[in-house]
Amino acid sequence: MPKTITISDETYKKIKKQIEEDKAGIIIRHRYTNEVIFESKAETYQDADLRGTNLRDADLRGADLRGTDLRGADLRYADLQSANLRSANLRYAD
Repeated sequence: MPKTITISDETYKKIKKQIEEDKAGIIIRHRYTNEVIFESKAETYQDADLRGTNLRDADLRGADLRGTDLRGADLRYADLQSANLRSANLRYAD
């Protein structure tokens, strides 16, 4: 038997936003402000064009960046804890 729950408008908007973001593909947020600093419809980091992208202070914890082209990307102060950078192209990256 289905059950009904009541939630506030604020909670509904937060849930709706999360569902929309999950469908958006790649979203990279600022590690301190949570602001979106990069967004792509690509399904994987490898498919996203991150060459020369400003990822300063990005939250990339645990990201699977294997084989990703990060040439010229600004990764200063990015949180790369547990990120997989195997075979990533980091040429000219900061």
